[in-house]
Amino acid sequence: YISDSQVQAIVRNAIHTYDLEAENTFELINALSENRQSQTYPFVIDAATYEIVSDGHDTNMIGTVADALVAADRPVEEILASIESSGGTWSHYMAINPVTGAEELKRTWLSLHDGYIFGSGYHDISIIE
Repeated sequence: YISDSQVQAIVRNAIHTYDLEAENTFELINALSENRQSQTYPFVIDAATYEIVSDGHDTNMIGTVADALVAADRPVEEILASIESSGGTWSHYMAINPVTGAEELKRTWLSLHDGYIFGSGYHDISIIE
């Protein structure tokens, strides 16, 4: 079981790491991809291009457009407006669960910081409406 607060803490920790040592943050997050069994991991999106710049699960995702924005349950403009006005927002979209290998609904917390969108999420079939 993964709680919303755990996911939000992962994002806060990634932002805190960025504030302490920005030049190493993306490499530290990318290094997490060596343990692909983790269902919850941080990732970072360039807020201007929507491209993933760091991914704690699969570094092959770097340079691709983030589904957390473009394949979400609402338009990207609404997501960005919500992030900017409230400090963070939840995004829902379909994605491959790294544990089960099946496409499942993913719930992701997104937070804007210094031109980047930091995120983390989890797959939870109980949130399917």
